[in-house]
Amino acid sequence: MNPRHDPNAEWLETDGLGGFASGTISGVRTRRYPALLLPATRPPTGRLVLVNGFDGWVCTATGEQAITSQRYTPQVTHPDGMTRIVRFELEPWPRWATAFELGLKSFRERFWNVGRGFLFDVVDVDGQPGVCDPAIRPNQLFAAGGLPCLLLEPEQSRRVLETVEEELWTPLGLRSLARGESGYSPRYEGSVRERDGSYHQGTVWPWLIGPFVEAWVRSRESTKAARRAARERFLQPLHEHLDRAGLGHVSEIADVETPHRPGGCPFQAWSLGEVLRLDLSVLREPVETTQSDRHPRPRKEKQHEKANPVPK
Repeated sequence: MNPRHDPNAEWLETDGLGGFASGTISGVRTRRYPALLLPATRPPTGRLVLVNGFDGWVCTATGEQAITSQRYTPQVTHPDGMTRIVRFELEPWPRWATAFELGLKSFRERFWNVGRGFLFDVVDVDGQPGVCDPAIRPNQLFAAGGLPCLLLEPEQSRRVLETVEEELWTPLGLRSLARGESGYSPRYEGSVRERDGSYHQGTVWPWLIGPFVEAWVRSRESTKAARRAARERFLQPLHEHLDRAGLGHVSEIADVETPHRPGGCPFQAWSLGEVLRLDLSVLREPVETTQSDRHPRPRKEKQHEKANPVPK
């Protein structure tokens, strides 16, 4: 049922003991007496409101997005959560589907490459329905834990990260395209046209190590052991790079093949920024406090010795 068809339509679910839950199909709280939890304290009488409603929102990279609304007066409804509800279902219990949930479901169904166990790079290539590009690129790691919002199931994320590590990881960052793919370019060299043509066709980008390591650690529940392993395996080679090319900095790009010759700008802010973010935030181990640290003993005032009297 589309909740926008009748904003005043209501639902009610009883518990068989005199209690009930009720509200509007649109998700907007409009009156005082509906409640999400109203049990009968002396069945079937003695009804008592325990939960009148709640405020819900989703935190995204662009800010908070409300998924609930309250109508204060006929002309005032806030926030705009009802605009994101696209479907109401009564069975097996009252529930709402938001645009995000439907988009997430569609994303998982359409982009997951069942045969190879990772994400398609493009679906409906050139507007052709059902035509998908299976090229292995690093874009997919952002759906596997490289962003605050995880877009895949844990097992799917693990498989994506295994593919990215095996096919794209190098000591200086991630390849922009896996070996053997159509258009793969092993070197960033030649004329301006040739260099620009290879920019995203295999060339290594150090900044991509940030979201990759963040997703890699997250898939291992961000344990201390996972952070230490990631620091040694993925971050240490970039620390060593600080003494090469642009000293004290991280290069913009590097060649795909060994020895991964640095290229582009030798002082690249986004490359260095991701290394610092990993070092100081993602892989930072929490400081363990002892019982005495949490409850320090009271300090004793030092008793000053009385000075010896000067003999007369």
